[in-house]
Amino acid sequence: MDPRLQEILSSIEMCITTTKLMEQAMDKNTSIQQLRLMLRQVSHCIFLMEPLLPSANWRDKVVLCLSQIRKILLLYSRVINTTAEYTMSKDTRWYLSNRMQFCLNEIACIISADTVENEPSTGAFISGVDSALQMLAMPGNAIPNVEPLLCQALTIAKLSNTMNANEITAGCQQVIKERDKLQQDRNNQLNIMTMTGAIELLERRVNTAVLVLFIQ
Repeated sequence: MDPRLQEILSSIEMCITTTKLMEQAMDKNTSIQQLRLMLRQVSHCIFLMEPLLPSANWRDKVVLCLSQIRKILLLYSRVINTTAEYTMSKDTRWYLSNRMQFCLNEIACIISADTVENEPSTGAFISGVDSALQMLAMPGNAIPNVEPLLCQALTIAKLSNTMNANEITAGCQQVIKERDKLQQDRNNQLNIMTMTGAIELLERRVNTAVLVLFIQ
């Protein structure tokens, strides 16, 4: 592995360690100290990645994750600074820490798999949708493998707000339901049409969620 990538991964590990400490912080002063440390560490990660971003295969996906990390840090800072006393609940600390760790781990996985194509985060999902719809439109009894596109959709759901995440999850469940019905009767044209509709609806929901992420 490129030594520069290895240095980035090591820096990400330090961020994850600090994130876990932030979750355990029980008073305001400790939380502020950990937040400042996290800001320095994230800034250092960005400093290490910045020279590689223009030509990196993983540029778009990492930028998307970094935008989520920025929102989490802003939220964490707002909660700390808007209260005279430290009132952040255990559940809130867990949620922010869990979401931060997910984004950091996602960046580490993306960088580690440095052989992927340079495409937006929805690229693999769109390819999966196109492949599934083409197979459904072809004569015969073939049933498309929807697992890859469902995995991509759920990955985007984890980065999205609650409303979009719930809609994507429900869309995935509907695709699975229609796939199961089609497996029971592959010659039923109505089953083919309803599965096609479920995939197209899921695609619209994922595209909406990604658009919101970029706007925010």
